[in-house]
Amino acid sequence: TIFNLLTGFIAPDEGQVIFNGESVRGRKPHVLVNLGMARTFQLCRPFVGLSVIENVLVGSLGPRVKDADLGARAMRLLSQVGLASKADTPSELLSYGDLRRLEIARALATDPELLLLDEPFAGLGSAEIETISALIRQLHAEKNLTILLIEHKLREFMQLVSRVVALDFGEVIAEGLPDE
Repeated sequence: TIFNLLTGFIAPDEGQVIFNGESVRGRKPHVLVNLGMARTFQLCRPFVGLSVIENVLVGSLGPRVKDADLGARAMRLLSQVGLASKADTPSELLSYGDLRRLEIARALATDPELLLLDEPFAGLGSAEIETISALIRQLHAEKNLTILLIEHKLREFMQLVSRVVALDFGEVIAEGLPDE
């Protein structure tokens, strides 16, 4: 629910959503993406019928992306998430772990300042979780990207994050450092 509120998929009943010092309450998802907020979904939703690289290119079509060679940019993103060798593969043929990485590449294609990852470890085994964890660490370090993460696999989650806010039915029940 919080991701849907933040990204304009549902409107809040009350309160504010502030992004980069500006109220974005009630704005549509495509407007928020253009302001620099991108997300993945708990359930992977590739564009069926499109190849892996075409899925990433769709994310590159917004006004934030200034690169003249979108194909080369999409390949760099696929390389970054470990999918370059599958660029021409139809997205519906990917494994679930690969679909998770495609979701991240497609979100990154929008050139976000804030990346919201909705349960990126859901349905993954330990090796795939470590691959996604390493990717998240790399994105944060190399791109200085702010990442907001929802996850229920707490052991892996706590090793990855620098701050935790726990919600229960919309109420903050705990917040602080992972060790706390």
